[in-house]
Amino acid sequence: YKTIDFVYYSQYFVFPAAILLIIFYTFISLRRTYSDNATNKYLFITMFFLGIFYIINFHRGLIRHNFTENWDTALSSYAFFILSGSVYVFIMNKSSLLKFILFLIFSSYLVYNFKFPIENITQNNNFHEIVKQFDGFIDLHPSNHKIKRINMSYDFAKENYLEFSYFLNKYFSKDETFIEFSNTPMLYFYTNRINPNYFNQPLLSNHNDYMQNRFIDELKNYKVPVTVFSNYPENWWDNVDGIPNTMRHYRIAEYIYIHYKPFAIINKHCIWIDRNNTTVKNRIDTLYKISEKNIRNTKINLNNISIIDNHFTTTKTGEINPQINDFFKEGKEIQLKPEKKYYLFINGISKNQSDMKVSFNINGQITENKFNFLNTGIACIKLNNPKTQSKLNDFKIEFSKNDEFTLNNIFLLECDYLPDYYSTIIKDYYGLKYIPYIWGKYDVSHKMEKIDTIVEITETLPKNIEKKFLFNPIQNKNSGNYILIKIKNLCNKTFDVVLNYGKDSKKNGSFTFTIIDNYQTNDYLIRISSQYNWFDIDNNWISLYPAEGIIEISCIQILQGD
Repeated sequence: YKTIDFVYYSQYFVFPAAILLIIFYTFISLRRTYSDNATNKYLFITMFFLGIFYIINFHRGLIRHNFTENWDTALSSYAFFILSGSVYVFIMNKSSLLKFILFLIFSSYLVYNFKFPIENITQNNNFHEIVKQFDGFIDLHPSNHKIKRINMSYDFAKENYLEFSYFLNKYFSKDETFIEFSNTPMLYFYTNRINPNYFNQPLLSNHNDYMQNRFIDELKNYKVPVTVFSNYPENWWDNVDGIPNTMRHYRIAEYIYIHYKPFAIINKHCIWIDRNNTTVKNRIDTLYKISEKNIRNTKINLNNISIIDNHFTTTKTGEINPQINDFFKEGKEIQLKPEKKYYLFINGISKNQSDMKVSFNINGQITENKFNFLNTGIACIKLNNPKTQSKLNDFKIEFSKNDEFTLNNIFLLECDYLPDYYSTIIKDYYGLKYIPYIWGKYDVSHKMEKIDTIVEITETLPKNIEKKFLFNPIQNKNSGNYILIKIKNLCNKTFDVVLNYGKDSKKNGSFTFTIIDNYQTNDYLIRISSQYNWFDIDNNWISLYPAEGIIEISCIQILQGD
């Protein structure tokens, strides 16, 4: 919402002022003698309550749910009803018919002129949307038995929670539950497990340090052997307003890192289990494998594909799609068991993120699956579970002729559950924006102890050039770690800097943050332990990559968390 007009001024200034007057008037009226009338008293109490609710709720429209989200309900709440219903307060001695007519006129005028966004009454509006919801309405009748109030299809259950519920019931008792870290709190209802927190939406409600510490402290009152860590693949609920959950709720995230480990992907969620758990099993067998070590010894057909530096490499042909086929030679087949799951993992790089296609030949029938690497560098393709004993005769991988690909590894796995490979992959879109600057400048409440100084001399880094800095692996990570960087922007603009970290030649994680253009040396503070790969791996280098600008650094330190 970029236009400041009469709707903006009305909702943000006129409406609150008018409702404050109505609150004051109803409060005074309640103390007058004629308010002893039961009807009048009920009217005044109702309007007073709705007005107070509006004022208390008003901050949601100022801070969180404002006009930029293209709606006004969080801001206005009962505003339209309070203002139009005020006719009953100010002219209570008039006839009921007159008050009702004025109420209709006033409410119609307010909604038509000040509702945001303004509804097109020639098209479907809110009324039509409400009517639609009655189509699937369940007709309930009084009964002495338990009533099923929600009508959910088997397909919905199978896709969203059924396997996870079976998993919990198989390995854990009914009094054991899980931490919900993916913003999917309905899983507590679907699986019939207790929510180990006061709030019904535990993650978003425990936002600051105090609430996160309280959440962690209260876990001791429950048996919590499982964590639902994230959605698979990640979606908006894992990065609310562009801030990753692991950064927004970094104290809870680091508690999870210490006490849990990635286990499996079940019902589109990454499931972690207690590090000390020895009963939960996921047998994984590699049925077929091509890696950098044996790639030249494989006897497969390559069409418009070369082997360069122990990688399958394609180039733009403009003619036919490059292919890899005939993986199984001399009639070799793989038996597929109905009680198991099968996944084909392909690790590689696509220059233009084009779609690829895998064709499976199962019992002589061909099924096709499209996939791409996106930002992960890993594609996971599921084979449809056979209902009876079946045979995988062969499979084929086909690439776009208008793209360039590099493949490193190909694995065919047989397992009970899809292994959680997703929680440990590098998230290059881990954007922090101005948070490191805000923390470095204003967060003075935390006293942090220095662990190591990586850089203590002034050095200029040119744009679009990555500079790596070495350090000894950090031993104490249980209370978390920060990276403190003193940076001076040498350009007359704001731009992003990428901080990478890793071990030896491998990159394990990344943060992107924005530096300001005030020509001063500023502190930037990054909670690097908010990423699991910092906790789990003995990293020994970090790097800085200034994008589209030149920076001057004078200090890089690793600090002990608070």
